[in-house]
Amino acid sequence: MSAAAPDADDFLAAVGQLQQRDPGLTALEAGLLVAAHADIARDSRTFSRLLDIEHALVLRAVNGLAQREGLLHIEKRDGRTMRTHFTLGEAAAHLFAEDMR
Repeated sequence: MSAAAPDADDFLAAVGQLQQRDPGLTALEAGLLVAAHADIARDSRTFSRLLDIEHALVLRAVNGLAQREGLLHIEKRDGRTMRTHFTLGEAAAHLFAEDMR
């Protein structure tokens, strides 16, 4: 997957595999983790724009992942635009450490 235009089939396959590893993840949450892992998007606005999803829904998912210990770390927030920058947490890294076939 390239940072500019991820292959939709590869992206969706990775999201599905991640949800199998952690059934508690929604498709949106798994998509955020895959996007961060594959360096497709590391902030809420970029993810929202690339996947044509309302920013408010993405922010809700980012905040939910940040509250689940170790999945996502919020690095900074822009108070004006609400753009939230994030990185994978240790627990998410473990999810990706398994072979993603």
